[in-house]
Amino acid sequence: MFKLHKVFDSRHYRRLSSVQKEELKEAREKVRQAQQKEPERLREHLETFNDAVIAIIITIIVLQIQPAFKTSQYLEFLGNIVIFIIAFFIIADFWYDLHLAFSYFIFKPDKITAICDFCLLATYRFYL
Repeated sequence: MFKLHKVFDSRHYRRLSSVQKEELKEAREKVRQAQQKEPERLREHLETFNDAVIAIIITIIVLQIQPAFKTSQYLEFLGNIVIFIIAFFIIADFWYDLHLAFSYFIFKPDKITAICDFCLLATYRFYL
């Protein structure tokens, strides 16, 4: 991580004007505040990414349903619709469990949490 206090040693700091010192102090405070907000931002980004991946999975499942062009294909079409509905509710259950995990257990995610989340999302494909 970039730390502003390493940029200026005491020798350089003394050369700054009072306005520059105040600007440096404000910049350090902004960086500190941004670093404090980073886990919350990562949590929001992971939740959004999870929603997007699950939406893509559902879209791919819908695209696999072939429309019935002949009367003899309606039974197969209805079977595909039933399979889609079952898969949809399985995926919805995964999404709900993931949402609960982020709501109640994951307050400040870190890089390891993100990697585990990505691995979990990658395995969803194998459940369908």
